[in-house]
Amino acid sequence: MKISYNDMFTNISDVAYEILEENDMFNDETDDMFSSDRTCKDVTDMIHDQKIVRKRRFAIKSVLLVAALAAMSSILAIAHNYGAALIDDSNRHLVGKGLHGEGQIIGADEEIEVPDEPSDGIWETTARIKSYKNVSISPNSITEFAVSGDAGQYITPEIIFGNNDLVIFEQEDGSGWELNEGETLMIQATEYEAETNGGNGQGIMYFYICDGEILDGKSEPHKELNQTFELTAEKSGEYYICLLGVSSDPISLKEGKIVIK
Repeated sequence: MKISYNDMFTNISDVAYEILEENDMFNDETDDMFSSDRTCKDVTDMIHDQKIVRKRRFAIKSVLLVAALAAMSSILAIAHNYGAALIDDSNRHLVGKGLHGEGQIIGADEEIEVPDEPSDGIWETTARIKSYKNVSISPNSITEFAVSGDAGQYITPEIIFGNNDLVIFEQEDGSGWELNEGETLMIQATEYEAETNGGNGQGIMYFYICDGEILDGKSEPHKELNQTFELTAEKSGEYYICLLGVSSDPISLKEGKIVIK
């Protein structure tokens, strides 16, 4: 579906109006402040003219303007899925925060595309998965990350990923791990503590790929800060470990390790 900034500000203004009316806070001077046109104009003036915002006579107007911008950013962040990423200077400020990302600023009358439910076409974005019929997930994004190291112990990079983002760890040449029947591939990593989660971990579900087929790791969502998942090969083949974000907030992982046991 599509949503314009004007529609977005209408929703924000309507909610603000209802709150003030319920709390008997309206008067003649505040009546005009919460129309969608007025709110939209205030914001676009700041964006396009880069004017310094003057102090308002009423502090509540500034508060609602900030709330409007925050709501706008959240909506846009949900609408534009950026997938998983390595943690670096461009996104480090999101680590441990209850945010979904930053939206793109567009004109007041322009429209943004809000994607519908993910489709099967997402599986075509990775060469690692040839079959997905035995899993019930449909990720928003699929991202491969190369590990470093060798000699049976590999280091996973620091990454950040959101709800329904699928992460695949692979070796530096893009290959998986060759396991014999009965061998175990284990991943261990620690989440950065999220400020919104009271010191608890955020939900990660584990899957794995065996010879091109993605399969369920048959585990409940792991919500511990210290994450561990073990995969024991039921047959000889090439294996990859996959992580799926099932938390409403971004999940940030410190460097971890993958070992063959």
